Amino acid sequence: MLACGRCGWSKGYDVARIIDRLYARGDGGFTTPVARVASQVKHACPKCCDHQWSTRLAYPDDLDERELRRLRNRL
Repeated sequence: MLACGRCGWSKGYDVARIIDRLYARGDGGFTTPVARVASQVKHACPKCCDHQWSTRLAYPDDLDERELRRLRNRL
């Protein structure tokens, strides 16, 4: 999830697309920490036009321990 540190606007993005884009630009790839992705964002926030980005992994509200184990086992 990409979030603006100034106004709180946020949007979820497909992690695979972000990794592919970073790799194509030579700015990272699969080993890039999620927190570092925010420093690679060049565009301004659509709500407040600031550049104070943060990134974090987003999980669904209904994700419980059982579902987490199931998803982990699929990897």
